[in-house]
Amino acid sequence: MNSSQPIERARWSFRLAVTIWTSLLLGGWLLAARSVAGELSTSLSPLHSWLATGSVAVLGLLAEIIHRLGSPSPATTPRPLAATLTLAPLLTVGLILVDLADPIAGTGLAVTVVAATLVLYRNTLRRRFARNRSMLRSSQAPDISVTPTQPALDLSQTLRRHRDSDGDRLDGDLTVHWRNGQRHQLVHVPFVPAFEDLPEVTCTCEHNQPDESVRARVADVQRFGTRIELRRSGPADHQQSTDLGFSATLNDSAQRAA
Repeated sequence: MNSSQPIERARWSFRLAVTIWTSLLLGGWLLAARSVAGELSTSLSPLHSWLATGSVAVLGLLAEIIHRLGSPSPATTPRPLAATLTLAPLLTVGLILVDLADPIAGTGLAVTVVAATLVLYRNTLRRRFARNRSMLRSSQAPDISVTPTQPALDLSQTLRRHRDSDGDRLDGDLTVHWRNGQRHQLVHVPFVPAFEDLPEVTCTCEHNQPDESVRARVADVQRFGTRIELRRSGPADHQQSTDLGFSATLNDSAQRAA
């Protein structure tokens, strides 16, 4: 008994919606026939014609809402037949009763038709606006992609990893490029894969220019990398480079002692 109630309710909703649509269509056709026969000699005032057109629009939208709510799976977009049955009586009655030569009456008819169409497709427009707003927010979101850090643009490196019974060793040759006026740099060298414990890191600096004075020291050591600090005695007056060699070693004996 309970399962048959929604079906019966939907059936009555369809009947009521079809009855309203049929009445509006018959009224519009009757009005059009009388207009063609010349039986509508007296024209209504702009206010009365607009009220009549608005009443037809309200009844048509009411029928569409009843039809949509009675459907087992309500659609967000009105079906073409339902949209036609809703807007056709409105246009028929409006074009007959409204004096299009009157600017106020013509504007009122246009506003009524546009308002009825917006109400009819409100769910479609709301969904489209929400999608456009989400796309706009995603396009304006800040770029959080990982980009190379500035030192990576001034550094070229070659790494060699050695693993044997004595321990784990990583040797590397770095070429650090200096910019005009630069006196200090921090170079980060990653250990991939990371050492099992803190390795011992040493570094040596080779001068490419005879008058060049660059000091290098290991500033920080971690399992996953080391940071080497470079300082010049004076600012670089042109783009120069410094060769740097380093070695990271983790002996098995030190690892067992740790």
